[in-house]
Amino acid sequence: SRADWRDTQLLLVSEASVFEDAAAILAMQQFVHEGGRLWFMLENIPAQRIEPLLGNGQSLSELDRVELNQFDLELHYPFPDKSDRIARVDRDQPFRFKRLIQTGGRVTHSIEGWPAVIWMKVGYGDIVLTTLSNAAWLTAGSESPEPMLSTAFRVSRAGVLLGADIYEPGVEPPLQESVDYPLELVGSPVLPRGRVAMVLLSFLALLTASGVISLSVGKLSRLGWLAPVLALAVGLLLVISSAWTRRDIPETQAMLQLIRISELGNTASIREQGVVYLEKQREMSLQGEHDGYALADQSVQSGIKRLQTEGLIGWQLQNMAWPTGSWRYGAHQAKDIDEMVAIGAFDSEGLKLRLPDGLQELQDVIVSFVPGQPMVGRVQSGVVSADGAIMASADRWVADSIISDEQRRRIAVYQEFFASKNEQLPALKSLLGWTDAWPEVQCTEELERAGGALVSLPIRLQRPVAGAPLLIPAGMVRLSKDSLDAGQSPAFDQASGLWAEEMTIETRSGLQFLLPHEVLPFRAESIDLYLGVRAPSRLVRLLALVPGEADVMEEVEIARLESPSLPWQGSVDDPRVLASVEDGKLDIVLEISKRTDVESEENASSFVAWRVDTLRASLRGSRVATEANE
Repeated sequence: SRADWRDTQLLLVSEASVFEDAAAILAMQQFVHEGGRLWFMLENIPAQRIEPLLGNGQSLSELDRVELNQFDLELHYPFPDKSDRIARVDRDQPFRFKRLIQTGGRVTHSIEGWPAVIWMKVGYGDIVLTTLSNAAWLTAGSESPEPMLSTAFRVSRAGVLLGADIYEPGVEPPLQESVDYPLELVGSPVLPRGRVAMVLLSFLALLTASGVISLSVGKLSRLGWLAPVLALAVGLLLVISSAWTRRDIPETQAMLQLIRISELGNTASIREQGVVYLEKQREMSLQGEHDGYALADQSVQSGIKRLQTEGLIGWQLQNMAWPTGSWRYGAHQAKDIDEMVAIGAFDSEGLKLRLPDGLQELQDVIVSFVPGQPMVGRVQSGVVSADGAIMASADRWVADSIISDEQRRRIAVYQEFFASKNEQLPALKSLLGWTDAWPEVQCTEELERAGGALVSLPIRLQRPVAGAPLLIPAGMVRLSKDSLDAGQSPAFDQASGLWAEEMTIETRSGLQFLLPHEVLPFRAESIDLYLGVRAPSRLVRLLALVPGEADVMEEVEIARLESPSLPWQGSVDDPRVLASVEDGKLDIVLEISKRTDVESEENASSFVAWRVDTLRASLRGSRVATEANE
């Protein structure tokens, strides 16, 4: 059940018998999608058994098995010395090694080019695959007079790096901490501003009238005791009015549901933050009909809290004396659903996403396909349109110009959802939008229900028709570091897609714009670039790298900005630059020079920082037809 998995961070599987249980496979799918880590030792597990757990664009194909006594294990880590990347292994006892082909994974260890350790990102979690015999990660231990120092085995050098990665804390899904959304829906016993203003104005009028009367009769000293009496009467009136206002708040169950549909579209993970407001203390319980659990807030100290499971999936959280007032609870459930996937296609106006049948009307949608470039979309007749004209940032998270109170609350949730903190990553290749709350957690009492559900649907792109005009909006073009550039600047974080808040040193950053593979090969007709940079007293250059003579890359200057303070945007129509993106990659360089207002920065009296807010690109063109892809 979900309650059994909630404290598990790593699950190690070394036997194929686990995959004979359909319920176990489903549980592992939900576990990794919600941020868990699965480690499969393929020594005893056929690679095809892992396929149901992989995400879109990921695959495994097992070729053969070999036995190795001597081999070089290449470590794909950023070591300072190239010789440190090789771990030589020489044993009398051979190690079993599976040779396989993979797509969509990150290889950290390899033998003669064949992957030995593969990391695959699935949802918020990771699937780790080791193809080398388990004994290769260990070496013989040693004895010691001190019993605590004796060990039968010790971890090999390659195993140390693997272990450090395996036990590194994973990425938590967004919004793990409580937000104010459900509490705001319950409301607070606050007096209306008009009533408070009327009482205060009445107090001033009475005080003024009393002063005038006292002055007319020649006894102005009476105000010394009359003013406090009036203030006390007005204060008492406000207290009574406030107590009466509380009676206007109905007993309510308010909630914010975070619903994530798995990449295959067949399961829904439902995390709920809820608030219940009660007028008086009494017995009450929450109940759910799916695999899951609920937890009451630690501040609820009265009564006896008890979580009771009913069969395999039902549960009930009960308390004999729920306290008066507003208290929080959290619930986590998972259930099977009919396939819910947003099917996407490009046309001349941008991206169109067809919503699945059976989903409630989606509102205030965000397309989050690549890190750092969420787009605001519009919904009409079950289709979401996004052209990159409105990029989600700062306070702009909805398409409407005039926002309602509910949209204001949704904006606050979006801001927290996409906030980059604690290595938290945003949802990628997902369509996010709001619906009414799903009826997943019910109170046994008759309470008013309020709240909404933030639903995250996986996006599945279709291959466009060859030759048809396409607009690839900026929110679908990923900005990445150039892996071949040895002198990478720390100014850009490709995992989150965000730039450092400010830098003071010069930089030359090798970057790449990457197109979705569904549109390749791509014939570009124009490239629109947008660069938001603030670099006072510096020269900023944006360069494109194109193939030149003898396969030597040449630089084509796209933009030259001196002391920029406002965003720059421009269109590129150079045939060499357009031709270079046919394979879906545009190599660029962003240069930010030293200060131009001083001869030497070391002797400058102050630091002048620069900052890049965003760098994005959108492209117009068409997919090229070839014999291989038609």
